Amino acid sequence: MASEYKFATRMAEMGVGENGPERARTANPCLAKAVLSQLSYRPVNQAEEYTRNFATIQSMTLGRRLATQLILLLACLVLTAAVGLWGVMGVRQDFSLALQNYERLRQIYQIGLYLNSARTLMSSDFPNLNRARLECLRAQQELRRVAPSLPISEEQRTALVDMVDAV
Repeated sequence: MASEYKFATRMAEMGVGENGPERARTANPCLAKAVLSQLSYRPVNQAEEYTRNFATIQSMTLGRRLATQLILLLACLVLTAAVGLWGVMGVRQDFSLALQNYERLRQIYQIGLYLNSARTLMSSDFPNLNRARLECLRAQQELRRVAPSLPISEEQRTALVDMVDAV
């Protein structure tokens, strides 16, 4: 009742009559509030659901709200950590595979280096056949050690070993 009196007093101070100019406003603020509450922009079922959810949140104690937020925060943290570990394990696996392939490539390059040294020693103006033969033997030993791990067919592996043996 006191708020209605303050409202009427303010309106009178502003020079507006009790009911507004030519009764454009409702005389009873309680009636105006009831009418305005009917002018909702939401469908009734969504408004009821919102009110019910809001009431549920309001009925929770501060401790429960904090505990709920803490549990959600920890769940997000654990999920983020799991995704991070999954990514790290994937990178580690890729790195291990790359390292293995690099080692294999280095071994093949070493065999080629031995054979190229032997060819250079034999094609010089003064061929050093003993040293060239030693380089070919090193290439042969390295190839026999590496051949089982090469990703080639058995026929290709045998042909490669035979070619180095023939040199």
